[in-house]
Parts: sequence; structure tokens; C-alpha cells
Amino acid sequence: MIAPIACRSIVGALTAALAVLFLPTAARAGGLIVSPVVLDKAVKKSGEALPPVKVTNGADEEWDITIEFKPLFHDEAGSPLPAPPSYKYTAQDMLSTKTPKFKLAAGASRDVEVKVTLPKGRSGGGYAIMYVLGEPSKKKPGETIAANVRVGVLVELVLPGEAKQRIKAGKVFAVQEASGAPIILHANAQNLGDVHAKVSGTIVVETAKEVVAKVPIEAGNVFPGLSRNLRAVWRAPKTLAPGNYKLTAAITGPGLVNETAFGDLAVIKPGEAAQHRVIVNKFQAAPVVQYKPVPLEATVTNTGNTPFVPKGRVVYTDPQGEQVATAELAATEAIPVGKKGTLKGNHGAGLPMSKFNAKLEVLSPAGALLATFYASQQVIEKDVNLAGKISKFAAPNDKEPYVTLEFKNEGNVEVDAEGIVMVADGAGNIVGQIPLEKQKLAIGGSASYKRGLPEGLESGLYELRAVVNFGGKTPATMTLKHFVQ
Repeated sequence: MIAPIACRSIVGALTAALAVLFLPTAARAGGLIVSPVVLDKAVKKSGEALPPVKVTNGADEEWDITIEFKPLFHDEAGSPLPAPPSYKYTAQDMLSTKTPKFKLAAGASRDVEVKVTLPKGRSGGGYAIMYVLGEPSKKKPGETIAANVRVGVLVELVLPGEAKQRIKAGKVFAVQEASGAPIILHANAQNLGDVHAKVSGTIVVETAKEVVAKVPIEAGNVFPGLSRNLRAVWRAPKTLAPGNYKLTAAITGPGLVNETAFGDLAVIKPGEAAQHRVIVNKFQAAPVVQYKPVPLEATVTNTGNTPFVPKGRVVYTDPQGEQVATAELAATEAIPVGKKGTLKGNHGAGLPMSKFNAKLEVLSPAGALLATFYASQQVIEKDVNLAGKISKFAAPNDKEPYVTLEFKNEGNVEVDAEGIVMVADGAGNIVGQIPLEKQKLAIGGSASYKRGLPEGLESGLYELRAVVNFGGKTPATMTLKHFVQ
């Protein structure tokens, strides 16, 4: 199975608070308790009912409950995600319930029955998430926001017919958070069949002379067409000798042919494995012209315990979440511990005209995911024109006691505008600064700022120097004089 979902959000708030308690067979969010959280079942015929899902109101007031079904797949860590339209193993349209909405009294429970309607010609696996949404039926006096709770039940079905089962072993790598901490061994399994496979196995750790450990892999479902990094937790001795260790993963599961994969583990100090970690300092996807090469560059800091050469991958997805392209990046040399380095690459084929999400994945030399970073990629029809100007810049006055600045995007692409107003005294010394935070501007859009002067300025004549960066060859600048009394 993959991990269940439960969350609580506040309507009208800017952020959602996650308050989750996972139980062996139930999930709780706020006052809502749902059991079970996974329905893994082989369906024999159309109209068949799944095991009932028990919904309990653990709050002290009546709640309105809504049932929804959404498409499901998972990432390489096994975390559930909404499936894109192209994923052909979704099952949300097969599922229905006679009780999509109902009220639930405080302390009461109700079983929700879900039926499966099989479409003609479908076999293999079917995957969906059943969301149980809850909110108080009545607002309390004076309450301006209401608590909304959502719990996800994972539905993993085997449909009638002959299913193809096949897995392929991928990379094997090791991760350790700190010296002396357990070493988490990962074995990647790719499902080449058409139904989910419950995969487990063993990872053998050995030197050239002896087997050091045999570590069981935690069993997990891998959906068809996807891959997953399965975990094996090794509580290695703190005296584990420095050196290089060979990792051999034997991956297996019911009805599956065993697969073997190999990897390496470097131990640099007693009990301390090589720890590859990074933070992403910068990754910008500059606007490009359609079907022209896309240059890529990212800056990262090595926060691990050993120099290494990271690599990267950029995954482009369209507004519907469909993956449209990938591109590779790499560092040219090892990045020292605590230092910054650059990863460079190029998507030579270019992209069609649109706006894409660009996800940067920074990977270890063995392919372990170390960090992710997101940017927006604009692709336009003609040559990029980055142009902009400060359209208004005014000092404080009796009617408007603020420094007022407006910047206009005059180019043909979206830009991020940010800058600063420096305050210089009569001798030209910078005695204060006014930051102008980043704003995203559409074509023809404007950014407006109203900011007070820095505190503590003495009486006298000052020069206000505005600088706005927007991605052009030079920033937009403007100066004016202002007398402080």
C-alpha cells in the first residue's frame, strides 16, 4: 500500500494546517475518523461492493459529510498524488456511493458503501482516492471561519481478466541523516505490468571479504507504469568500519520473477556514511522562444559531509499536470562541503509555445533525490523582449507621506520585478535602504510600492536612488531629491 492522506484546512485562511494522526487501520483529521484507509481488493464482477468505510464524527457538534472520488497514483517515495489525465489506470469513474452527502451527529458513525461499475474492455489495475470531507453543520455565534477536514481512503483494485505482472529493479542507494543514525537503504522497483505489485525483498551489505548485513525491504505496492524507492532500515553498528560496501538488492513479490540490482555505500568515518545533501540557492527558468534550445542552470550548496558531484533533472509539465519533456543537468566538478556549485544543462529540442511548470530535481551520483525546486517556464512565439521602466517615482509630501514607485513591464513576457530605494546624504553616503519586494508582472502589468522613509534621518537634503531588477540587461533606475525636515 501507499501512505494514506488526512488533513485539516481552515476556510478563509491563507495556509492549510496539517494535523494528522495515522492509526494502523484508521486516519484521523480534526474530529473526523475514517476506517479503513486502504481498500485493496480484487473485483470479480461489475456492481460489486467494496468493504464498507466507517466514518465517525469525533467532534462535539453535528457535521456535514461529503464523499468524492479522484484519480490516484504515487511518486517515487510512495506518497499519493493526483494522477494526470494520461494515466490510464485510474478508477474514479468506476466508483459510486448512494450516500455522497449526509449529516453525522456528534459521536455518531456511519458505514459508506462503495460500488464498482466495470467499463467494457478494462482489465489490470484501477486506482482512485476516496475523499471524505467534513465540516460543522452550523457556524458558532461570532465565528467567521469554519474548519474543513479531509481524509483520503486509497482504493487499489485488481479488475477481472488476465493481468500482466512484471517488475524491473532500478538503482540502489543509501541515505543517512547523521552520524550514528540508521542507514536507510533504498531499492528502486519499476512496475512494467498492468496491475499493482506488492514488492519486498532483501538488501545484502558486504565487503570484498564478508557479508556484513542482510536487511529486509519494507513491502509496498507499486502501481503499473510507475516506479518506487522501497526502504530497508539498517541500524548499522556505530563502529562500522570506513570503506566501500557493495549493496545487492533482491526484489520479489507474489507472482513476480525475482529481480536483482546493485549499488554502493561509502563509509567515511566509523559509523558515518557519506551524506549527500544540498540546498538549492537559485534556479530560474528564463523565458524562451518556442522550439529553441532551453539553457538550464542551478546553484546549490553542499550541506553534506563529503565533496561530491551532484546531477539534476528538470521535469516540464503542462497546466493539466501532464509531463511533456525532461532535461538533464550536471556539475562539472565535485562541490566541497559547505560550498556552492553550479549545475548546467540544456533542453536542446525546445518546447512548444505555452507556460509550463519546471521542477528541478537534484540527485546524488547514485540517483537519490536530494532536493526539489519549482519555477515557471514561459515559451513564446517570437524573440524575447525584456523591457520595463519606472513610470512613477515620488518623494513623500503632505498628501502622500510615502515614497511612491511604480514599475511597468513593457516587454513581451512575464517578469519578476524587485528592487531597492537607496537613501544617500549630501556627501553621497548611503544612510538607509527601502526594499521593494518581488512582484510577478504580466505583459503590460505594473508593480506599485508605497513605503515610508527609514527612521532616524536627520534634517537635510537627500537623494533617493531607485533600482528595479526585472531580468533585463540593465535594471531600471531613477533618482530624485528630497528634503527631510
